[in-house]
Amino acid sequence: MAKILWLNWSGGGNLPPSLGIARALDERGHSVAFAGRPEMVPRVEGAGFRAIELTRAYEQADRYPKRWMPRAASFLSSPATAEQIRAVVAAERPDLIVVDAMFPAALSEAARFDGPVVVMCQTFLFRLLATWRNTIAMIVGMRVDAGFAALPSDLDTLWMSRDRVLVSTLDTLDGPPPGGLAHPEKVRHPSFEESDFFDPHDLVQLKYETLRAVEVDGRPIAVAAADFGLSRPTIYQAQENFRQNGVEGLLPRKRGPKKPRKLTPEVSDYMRTELSHDPDLKPGALARSVQERFGIVLHPRTIEKALEKKGRQTP
Repeated sequence: MAKILWLNWSGGGNLPPSLGIARALDERGHSVAFAGRPEMVPRVEGAGFRAIELTRAYEQADRYPKRWMPRAASFLSSPATAEQIRAVVAAERPDLIVVDAMFPAALSEAARFDGPVVVMCQTFLFRLLATWRNTIAMIVGMRVDAGFAALPSDLDTLWMSRDRVLVSTLDTLDGPPPGGLAHPEKVRHPSFEESDFFDPHDLVQLKYETLRAVEVDGRPIAVAAADFGLSRPTIYQAQENFRQNGVEGLLPRKRGPKKPRKLTPEVSDYMRTELSHDPDLKPGALARSVQERFGIVLHPRTIEKALEKKGRQTP
């Protein structure tokens, strides 16, 4: 059965329904462990599940502005939290990661994982979409104000690019999903008001036109953010993505199985060499060997798929 790692924000009403879902998974034979801030640990252990304390949750809290809960913002977005999450994922080697929808640091780190990632939303989704946008943008903005590099804050990148977004609220209460996760009601740039060519629902077009206004027309980022209805962290991330990948970098990442980015030609050659020496070498042992040699973590299932694709059945 599956080994599941739940990267959890234990504030408000998030943890109780998460424990209920974990209990149902446990009854079906799956293993669930929760990783989160120190306050989460006794509640999770009291429910009978393994808890992994993120001890660096508040390590950088003193750098965060005081306009909202700085300790919470530090846990949810700081580089220290992200670094520890990376180490936990490497040590746990889960088959599946579940990430709380309000956890930008964990959502960003989950993009490094070769296996499936599920985003868990324990409230209304579409009825609270504006609140979700504002909350994530605020948390990421506090990270920037603390002097750290911006994380993605647009929901297309944080949520919709993962394998699944699960919502615990009934569809009949949450209403139909909108056409996209852009913020059309806040767009006030004349181009989007005067021409049918420009669609305020098209997030990719909004990002592109925002970057053109900043880079070509010299508009300040704060002005462009107001004109195009995007947060400043979203614009910063779009700038970086565009520099690295051009227009393709503005597209939301495709949902579904991801190409194993860590399975480079060098790693593949090494695995073939190891298998030539020991044809019965199992994927788990091969994964450990790869980690020792290259310092990277590959899930055994990723190795199985790669070997099956090459025509070698795993033992």
